[in-house]
Amino acid sequence: MSSILESNNNFLKSQSVLCISNDSLIKDRVAEARPYIKNIMYKETTLDITENYFDLIIIDLNKTYIDLIFIFIKEKFPFTPIIFFVEEVNISLLKYNEMLSLKNILIKKHQSLDILVYILIELLKGRYLNLSYGYKYCLNTYRLYHESEEQYLTKTERGLLKLLILNRQEIVPYDTIKNEVWKNKKFSVFTMRNKVKSIRDKTYPEIIKNYSGFGYKLDDNKE
Repeated sequence: MSSILESNNNFLKSQSVLCISNDSLIKDRVAEARPYIKNIMYKETTLDITENYFDLIIIDLNKTYIDLIFIFIKEKFPFTPIIFFVEEVNISLLKYNEMLSLKNILIKKHQSLDILVYILIELLKGRYLNLSYGYKYCLNTYRLYHESEEQYLTKTERGLLKLLILNRQEIVPYDTIKNEVWKNKKFSVFTMRNKVKSIRDKTYPEIIKNYSGFGYKLDDNKE
């Protein structure tokens, strides 16, 4: 366990977690992750949440006004991974089946080590890159979304966008794109330009910037 935490130390320290609960037990359990996750925010309601981004949200399902909390989360944080705390697993949870699965439910009596493991799992599997105009890219599944809808891309378009996103800090040369995306398939500069245009048409024009005579770069300057 310690080696896993150490290998993900820098990643965890950069994460932000929102905990919605007025239960001292839940707060104490979540607080034990503080040595690894520095930014943990506690709220009893959603009324004074002004932040626009969290990497993980923890919700007490026994909390009053839980229906309003669900509406708020679905509207403002549709892609954010969630951990739900419950007293017990029973038939009443069916009411929330749209957002629940046994994979993201924790019983309150779980030990703190279990909670830390769940937090780490959820953070690592729910990584999204925020782009402009409401677009998001899942760094785990390599899928593109707008608001809550997945945007269809062809296999070549997905490969091209994935390459640019994974190398988003630099300009990707044309030859690298040819070798990594087209590989042994028939390739031409005209075809590559058409694929870039198609991605722009399906998203927004500024998403990919062209460096004439050299290559392309993801333009992730968010609005």
